[in-house]
Amino acid sequence: MNRSMLLATGWTPKDLSPAMWLRADQGITLNGTKVSAWADLSGNGRNASQATAANQATFEATGFNGNPSLLFAAAQWLQTAAVNMTGTAQLSLAVIGQLTSTSVDSYFFGSDTSYTNFFGLAAGIPPGAISRIFFTDTKGNVGISQAGNSTTSAANTNRNVLVSTVNRSRTTGEATLSINNTAQTNNLTSNANNTNNFANAALTVGAAWANTVPLSGRIAEVIFLTREITSAEATQIYTYAKARYGL
Repeated sequence: MNRSMLLATGWTPKDLSPAMWLRADQGITLNGTKVSAWADLSGNGRNASQATAANQATFEATGFNGNPSLLFAAAQWLQTAAVNMTGTAQLSLAVIGQLTSTSVDSYFFGSDTSYTNFFGLAAGIPPGAISRIFFTDTKGNVGISQAGNSTTSAANTNRNVLVSTVNRSRTTGEATLSINNTAQTNNLTSNANNTNNFANAALTVGAAWANTVPLSGRIAEVIFLTREITSAEATQIYTYAKARYGL
């Protein structure tokens, strides 16, 4: 199915009933070339904002393969008000984005203000200096469920569709990550099961949380759900992104 045919079907991530959906061609509030706010398209009012000019990402009209995106560098991020996730042990997150550097650790997205009840999607430099993309879920600084490492640094600077899920009610296979619709292997030796639900905490775009492990890269779209999506839905997101962004 080509781009025009797929987009003509009218399917968007809103059909998944997301908890938050951000897309860089809509809902952007500019402070010059900087982004002071990014409106939530889900209908839930979970808008992300950044009042401090020095910490505002740069809007790019054609940054992501000719499509709008936000470019994050140094200490730049946007954040929502607190989102109550205490009623769920399941989350899903999709980020359509690209790294601009594989020489530093950085987070596309995260939640919480410490690692006591944290989840986030990141890129980093493990031992051996092979850049990786990974999803991390921690609980009480004890359990870490990390799904997936990419194997080459070249793959990480491509335009990627990253889809991650976590289900803390499972004892095995708790977290998953796919890169461009290819499942990644969980190879973290300290992998542990995390129990209990998530926190009442802000969602941060472009960092783990405020001014912590900020992103060096660009983001075109973010889709966040307070449930575990199916593999068919993950494929749907990838197919949509591939058509919309010409990937």
